Amino acid sequence: MFYFLRQNLFEPLNVIEYSLPESEKDISIWLRGLEIQRIANPMVITFGVNGGSEFADFFDVSVPLMSSRLIEKLENLDVKNFQKFDVHFHKTSTGEIFNSHKSVNFLSVNDCVDLKNSEHRLRFGKPYFTGKITIDADKVGSQDVFRLKYGPSFLVITQKLAQELMKCNYKALLIQPTEKYSGV
Repeated sequence: MFYFLRQNLFEPLNVIEYSLPESEKDISIWLRGLEIQRIANPMVITFGVNGGSEFADFFDVSVPLMSSRLIEKLENLDVKNFQKFDVHFHKTSTGEIFNSHKSVNFLSVNDCVDLKNSEHRLRFGKPYFTGKITIDADKVGSQDVFRLKYGPSFLVITQKLAQELMKCNYKALLIQPTEKYSGV
């Protein structure tokens, strides 16, 4: 069984809302599964008084951001196929800087969806998932974390990794079976 690793937008937490700098609006480089050669400067992400005051352990609504403790857990579980880059959260109302997260780039995209047993429709000639996504385990290979070829915004993890992450108390982290995906 496989799971999606997602930000839990449904959990009622007091999580901050942030804005990316204009230079980082092209998020496609983070979804290709290819190595990013260089990030010139740490990304500075601003947030203000609107929204919450707590940091989620995983933000996946644009550039993927993970807390240091989630990254450390992945590394301790021997996940190696990702890059991490420094991020500075800047609270505009006080000038405070927080260095608790890094942007992450996962280096694996996999064409492993069993389309016959997955709910999808064609959009521009490619699968667009509208519900349950079945992963063909024979096509996965040895990666514990990967993105989907047709759905690169999905971050997929193995059951073994999911079980280990579920033992921890991460803020706003949703670990969802791919076959229970409902299109949202």
